[in-house]
Order: sequence, then C-alpha cells, then structure tokens
Amino acid sequence: MPACGATFAAEVRCRHGWSRLAGPLVAAVPLVLCPGSRADPAREHPGAAIYREHCVRCHGADGAGTADVPHPLVGDRSIGQLAAYIDEAMPEDDPTRVAGADAQRVAEFIHASFYAAPARRDECPPRVELSRLTVRQHRNSLADLVGGFREPAPADDGTRGLRGEYFRGRDTDRRAFECERIDPQVDFDFGIESPDPERFEPSRFTIRWTGSVLPLETGLYEFVVRATDAVKLSVNTAAYEPPLVDATVSVNDDVVEHRISLSLLGGRAYPLRLEFSKANQGVNDARHERPSRARIELLWRPPHGVLEPVPARCLMPRTTAPVFVPRTPFPPDDRSMGYERGTGVSPEWLAAATAAAAETADHVLGHVAHLAQAPRDAPDRAARLHEFATAFAERAFRRPLSADLRRLVVERPFGEAPDLDTGLKRSIMVALAAARFLFREVDAAEAGDAHAGAARLSFGLWDSLPDKPLRDAAAAGRLTTAAQVRAEAERMVGNPRTRAKLRDFLFAWLRVDHDPEIGKDPDLFPQFSPAVAADLRTSLALLLDDVAWREGDWRRLFDASEVPLNGRLATLYGAVLPADADFRPVRLDEGRRGGVLTHPYLMSVLAHRD
Repeated sequence: MPACGATFAAEVRCRHGWSRLAGPLVAAVPLVLCPGSRADPAREHPGAAIYREHCVRCHGADGAGTADVPHPLVGDRSIGQLAAYIDEAMPEDDPTRVAGADAQRVAEFIHASFYAAPARRDECPPRVELSRLTVRQHRNSLADLVGGFREPAPADDGTRGLRGEYFRGRDTDRRAFECERIDPQVDFDFGIESPDPERFEPSRFTIRWTGSVLPLETGLYEFVVRATDAVKLSVNTAAYEPPLVDATVSVNDDVVEHRISLSLLGGRAYPLRLEFSKANQGVNDARHERPSRARIELLWRPPHGVLEPVPARCLMPRTTAPVFVPRTPFPPDDRSMGYERGTGVSPEWLAAATAAAAETADHVLGHVAHLAQAPRDAPDRAARLHEFATAFAERAFRRPLSADLRRLVVERPFGEAPDLDTGLKRSIMVALAAARFLFREVDAAEAGDAHAGAARLSFGLWDSLPDKPLRDAAAAGRLTTAAQVRAEAERMVGNPRTRAKLRDFLFAWLRVDHDPEIGKDPDLFPQFSPAVAADLRTSLALLLDDVAWREGDWRRLFDASEVPLNGRLATLYGAVLPADADFRPVRLDEGRRGGVLTHPYLMSVLAHRD
C-alpha cells in the first residue's frame, strides 16, 4: 500500500472549486501530517551486517574511530569511489573478504550513516530553533482569535453587489418600505427626480445599502462617500456601534466628500452599511419643499490603487460580523530568502507583540458582553468570563490547556485581580505574551501530534489558527489518515483566506508585490496614468485568480492568450469595449500573448520609460 502522502498527491483533483494550481498547497499537507508517509527507520541496510563483521573493530560502531584507528570515517568520496577503494584495500589484513557486491553494499551503508556530510548532520543535528509567527500570521491569528467568538460568516453564494432597501420618507421606518434590490455599485445621480418617480416623492426618499466589502489584499483602505444629502456610513463596525460617518445634508445641493481610512486584512468579509436620506433641511411639509439634486457615490482607494467606485466584485449583499484588525505596527519580517520568515526576535518586535496583546485585550473588554455573552448584570458573569478566558487561551495555544497551564493563564490572573475586567485583561495578556502563542508549536514534541498537525495545516493554508471544525477534527483523532487530512484541506481551500494567501504568493513570486513602479514618457504615452497602472495591476490579479481557481490548469500561466481589460484599458490597447465596462477577458494581438510573461502589467513594470 503506498504511503498516505503519495496516495493523496496522486488523488488531488479539481473539486469543490479549487484547481490543480491550488492543489499543491493541499497535496503537501499529508507529507508532514501522516506518519505513515515516512520511511521505516527500523529497516536495516544490507551493508550494516557486513560493516559489523569486517569494519567495526577498526572504525567503531558509529565510524568515529578506535584507539588503533583514531581518525573518523568521514570524507567526500562518492559511493562509487568509496566502493572501489573498499574493493581494493579493505579490510587491510584481507581485502578479498569484502569485494564486489559486498563492497558496494557496505559503501552505501557507510556513506549514508556517517561518511557523507548530510549523514553527519543527521547524527549531530542543530538545536531546534523555534519559528515565531510572522507579522501576517500574528495579525491573522489575533483577528481569528477574537472573531471565533462572533457569529460565523454566512456562506458566499457568489452574488455580488449590495442589498438596497428603498423607503418613502426621511428614514428607514419599515412602514415606509417600498422595495428591495441588489445594486452592483453605489453610484447614482438621480438629478431632481427619485429612484422611481411612480413610487417615491422626488424630495423625500431614503435608501439603505447593507452587505459586506471583500478586500483582496491586506493594507490601508480609504473609503469616500460623495453625497448631496444626509449620509451614514459604517464599515467593519457592529450594529450596536455608531457609524463612522454621520453627516447631515449639504448646503446649496453641493456634493460633499466624507473620508475614512481603515486597515483591513485581505481574504475576509467586512460588514458595510450605508444610508442616504433625501430631504430638504428644516422642512417637514411637502408644500414648501423645493426641487434639489440627489447624488450618492461610494468609492475606495485600495492599497496600490487609485480612488475608484467600489467594484461589484468586492461587494457581497450578505452581512457579516466585524473583524478585529490589530493596528499595532510591527518591524518588518526577514525576506532575504524571498519570503517572510519569523526568525528574528528583537526588542522592537517584543515591544510590538506586547502592544498588540494590550490592544487585543482592550478590544475584547470593549465588546465582552457580546463576545463572552457576559453582560454586566449577568448573575453568572464570573463563570462566563472564566470560561471565555479558558477558550481564548486554548485557541491561542492551538491545543487544550493542561491543569497547570489553566492555573497559570486563567485562575492566577483572575485570582490576583481587583475585579473581573482586570482579571480578564491580565489573562488575555498572559496568553498572548506566551511562547505557546508567539512561536510555532512549542509543545509539538511528536510528529503525530494531532493539534500540531492541525496548526500546520491552518498556518499553511490560512496563515492563521485552526478554526472550530479543524480543532474538533484534531480532538477527535480525525487527522490521522490521508483521506481525513484531504477532507479538511479541501474544505479550507475554499475559504477566501486561502485565495488571498495564494494571490500574495504569486505576486511575490512575480516580484510585483509593491506599488506600481511604472513611469512612462507623457509625450509618447499621453493616455498612461496612475489609474491605468492600477487597472493593469488589477488585470494581472484577475488573470492569476482565473488560472488558479477557475480554469484549473497551471499551464495557463504561460499560454493564456486573453487579458482581463476594462473600458479604460480597452481604449489604450485598441479593444472594443464600452467606456464603463468592467473587467472581462479580451484576446489581444491575434492571440500572440503568452500568459503572465506577456501580461501588460509585467511588461510595463519591466519596460523603460520610453
């Protein structure tokens, strides 16, 4: 029966919406999670018996030498060279006793056991070096630690846009509800009319858009609302929190801009709520209302992008729970090997980790009534907070707490605190400052540890902690076979966090994981602008997404003849599309394009100014 890792790799198929390009992310998992995939160390090499019979008396059992032959049996000869030497000269008293096939066998054994450099490294391995969480892993883990105590996100059915509810009148009184629809974007200019002249008064109507925004990458996002009338905007806030923008009507029907900036983690959904109320300020009598313009637009400036209407592909009509996004700045991770590594522990990093722990604890305390289901007037509030702190530490440590750990992380902080809130804050701080959270799998002494395997799987696919189904699978022993690991991996691959990680990897692989560094001679390329550069970057991201998740064939990275273009890029590249067209695949240059190597964004980045 083949090893479980080999079986799994052979069985990877394009299923559940993930492709053969994404498959390697999953295919490698059983190689580290399934002990059966490793070679059996108990199986003895056929040359071992020959070595014991003819060589041990001079060279020792481990090749370290003896009193008669003190030099260790090490060198840089190949197996063939070593076999030829043994055939001719060993043992010294009678070289004929180890010759031919026996010389080859003992040479293979010596070379693999202690002669060659790799064998010496195996015999004297370096001390185990713990790998701390990278900045990305740290932030994602804190977000999921807190988010795990909120309502799970609803399933994404692929519908895009926002849910628009239209009301007659100044507010969202359900008695004045008129209709509901999915609006792909919020970009409306009603003039002096209403959304529907037959159902709404032109000077009295309210629209409420709800849903979620889906950022593709991690970074700072600027949201802008342009409106002529009263607006309220909430992004990544709970329903019980005040809106981030709460503005009354403008003067003289002018369009007024309202701006907020938020740090968001890519691959997650954030709740969004926007209300627009059309009414004459200070007038509550239709007879005295005057016609006025109604205009509302929702825009954003994503990382590496320009200000633009929030596209429909980044909006979902289903509302999700808020996401805790830590704002504590960290020193950058080491990227000398081409990828982020958590290898350095500096005073600056320790200070940032402590500050992030305090920020997280403060956030939890601010929402503890909802996260821990422990309102201040609850008679069993103490028990609920202790239970919450225990669950928080177990999720942070990626395994159940032992009795000693529970006393240290939960009971002691509460016992020494003057009140429950202080005890909870101290408990959270202790958990988030512990090596079991900050470093990868401190307790994973054995390769078959199910909880360590679950953590390797979640960090590998999500850069974050195991979710509840994965924790339950580890606790129930359902991560011991290739089929069990495959089932969890397939479930997790469909999560947007996996897509975000793969997208970031591909951008780093192509070395374009930075702001568009494109400069063009304005005399030669008068149409080129920062907006065009941002569109080209989006086009590359969409191509990578199509290849990885829809087309299912990694060869398309290098032979795709179509390029995603929108109306602005179509004009630049001679394609025929409406000026306001969203991105769609277009065949350029009679099909002579070849995937990412000839994608306009990569070629523009690598090209000279002229």
